[in-house]
Amino acid sequence: MTMKNDSMFCYGNMRGGFRAGLVVFVLFLISCQTTPEAGKTTVHTYGFIPIDCIYNGLDKHSLRLVYKETYMPRPTDKKGLLELSEINCDKLLDFINELPDEIKNNTYQNNELNDRDKTVADVLCHLHEWHVMMEGWYKTGMAGKKPAIPAEDVTWQTRPVLNHRIYEKYKGTPLKDAIALFKKSHKKIMDIIEKHTDEELFTKKKYPWTGTTSLGAYLISAASSHYDWGFKTIKPLKKMAAK
Repeated sequence: MTMKNDSMFCYGNMRGGFRAGLVVFVLFLISCQTTPEAGKTTVHTYGFIPIDCIYNGLDKHSLRLVYKETYMPRPTDKKGLLELSEINCDKLLDFINELPDEIKNNTYQNNELNDRDKTVADVLCHLHEWHVMMEGWYKTGMAGKKPAIPAEDVTWQTRPVLNHRIYEKYKGTPLKDAIALFKKSHKKIMDIIEKHTDEELFTKKKYPWTGTTSLGAYLISAASSHYDWGFKTIKPLKKMAAK
C-alpha cells in the first residue's frame, strides 16, 4: 500500500546515535511481517511508521494502532474484519474524545463536515443507523426471507434520500447519547461477525439474501470502512481546534 508523503519516515529532530539507532531498530521490527511458506520465510516490507509517533511517546498499543490503520488492507478473513473494525472504531472515538468541547459540540452550517451532517453527533448517528439497518437485513435474511436493501422505497442509487431521513431522525441528538448509541450498535455488529466462520463471511453468494456478494462485504461496509469514512469526515475539525 502506498503511503502518503506526510507519513513517510523523516530524519527531523534526530539527536544522538543511540536514540537514532533505537528508532531505526523499532521501525525495522514493525515494518516487516514474516510469513512461513513452504519451508521458506518471506518478508513483506510495508514501510516505516511516522517517526513523530516514537518521539511523542506512544505506547506499544498505540504504535500497533498506527501501524494497523496505515498498512492493514481490506479484510479478507474474520480475524482481519474484527481487528480493523475495532481499530477504526477506537480511532474515531479517541479522535472525538480529544477534540475540545466547543469543537465537538458545535453545530456547523457551512459544510465543514459534509453537505448533510451539522454536528459530530450527526456523523455518529448516521453510523449507528446503518448498524441498525445491517442488523435488520441480517435477521430477515438469515430467517430465509428477502430483506429490503437498503430500504423499501430506496435503491442504492437513491440512498441520499435515505441518508437525509437518518439525519432528520436523529437531528439534535446530544453527543453523549450519540456515542452511546454508536457503541451499542457497534457491539451488535461485532457479535454478528463472531458468529460466523471465514467461509461463511467471505464466500460470495453463500447466503441468497446477499445477492452476488458476501456477508463479509456487507459487514465491512457497515463497520470498518464506514468508520473510516466517519473519521475522515470529522478530521478537518482538528485544524479548527489548533487555531
